[in-house]
Amino acid sequence: MPDNPSHPAESTLCLSCGMCCDNTMFGRVVVDEDEARTIRTLGIEVIEYDDGELSFNQPCPRLCDRKCQVYEHRPWTCESYVCETIKDLRKGTIDEAEAQSRIDTVLDAKAALARQAGDVDLFEYRNAVTDALEEGEPASAIPECTPELVRLETLLNRWFRTEDYAKVVPKEG
Repeated sequence: MPDNPSHPAESTLCLSCGMCCDNTMFGRVVVDEDEARTIRTLGIEVIEYDDGELSFNQPCPRLCDRKCQVYEHRPWTCESYVCETIKDLRKGTIDEAEAQSRIDTVLDAKAALARQAGDVDLFEYRNAVTDALEEGEPASAIPECTPELVRLETLLNRWFRTEDYAKVVPKEG
C-alpha cells in the first residue's frame, strides 16, 4: 500500500473517473499465478504471453459504471496503483474540487478524441501515435497526431500517469 494515508474523497473521485480500469491509461493488467486463478473464477479471461507474463485486457470486464464489481478480489496491480491526482490530493496540493475538475477535463478531452477517431479502439489508436513519436517519427508525419490527441495525452501525463507511464507527445499548441 502507498505510504501516504488516503483522503476521504478518494473513493468518490475514483468512482467518477475509472480511467485506470476503462482502457484510458492501461491496455492490460499484469497478475501473478494466484491472482490469475482468482480472476478466472470471476469470469475474467487471463492471457499468458510467450514470456510467461499473465494479464487481462482493459477495459476491465468487471468495471460497471466506473465501479469495480470485484473490488475485494482485485489484483495487487489494481490495488497498488495511485494516480498523480490522488497523490496531489493526499499531499494537500489540490482539493477535492480541483481533483474533480481534472477528471472532468480529461474525460472531456477523451470524448473529443473519441468523436474524431470514430469506431476504432481508442487505446490502440493513441498508442500507435505515441509509439511512433517515441521511435522518432515527427508529429507532422502522423495524421492521427491531432491537437485532440496531444491534449488528451498531455493531460494524462500531467495529472494521472506516474512518470514511468508517461507518453511522448509534442507540446500543445
